[in-house]
Amino acid sequence: MAPNLRRLILFFLVPVFSLAQTPSATPSAAVPEPDLKAVLARMDEAAKNFKSAQADVELVQYTALVEETSTQTGEIYFRRHGKDKDHGMDVALQIIKPHPKQVVINGDTLAYYDPKTRQKTERNIGNNHADVESVMNLGFGGRGQELLKDFDVKLLGWETVDGVHTAKLELAPKSDRLKQFFTRMLLWIDPARDVPLKQQRFHSGDYDITRYSNIRVNGKMSDEVFRLKKAGGGE
Repeated sequence: MAPNLRRLILFFLVPVFSLAQTPSATPSAAVPEPDLKAVLARMDEAAKNFKSAQADVELVQYTALVEETSTQTGEIYFRRHGKDKDHGMDVALQIIKPHPKQVVINGDTLAYYDPKTRQKTERNIGNNHADVESVMNLGFGGRGQELLKDFDVKLLGWETVDGVHTAKLELAPKSDRLKQFFTRMLLWIDPARDVPLKQQRFHSGDYDITRYSNIRVNGKMSDEVFRLKKAGGGE
């Protein structure tokens, strides 16, 4: 995969949140926490009914080489193709602050638009489509058992994130292709809805953390969010 394409995906579609760790929730002694197998089974069950999701997102990226942290906020949208659970996912990210930007993935095309410069960029992800999609929709309607195909998965425990009891998973990519995106990932997921509350990725000294809030699953969603704007604000 070309470095510029990987950076574009990592910077805009593999986002992050804050550097603070969420305090651990105290499990009930009378009701043991589900193990990894049970967590993945819950995700599988929720994935059957997953059609779409949208959320507010706060993104933080740390670049070790320049010791710099950047923060962006916006909205992200996921939509499954058709009714078949094996169909792919459309993804749209709209950055609002500090500068508006838009990224859309439809099929094999990744498109990026910067209204400030009126620059539109398109990349054909072709043979990388499966890898890109595996990374982008981690936890959003993805089946738990599918994680085991691409990652070594560990259940590190349970933590409360924004009032939601989440399973904290550690993912290590199995293939060299997926290691282009990250070498290790922490995923705080709500198995009942099959959505993540928080993600943290590590790669060559850099790391990203993403926090999703105001998550809406299977709600009404306009087709407009999956259409890239053109220069001048048209379509």
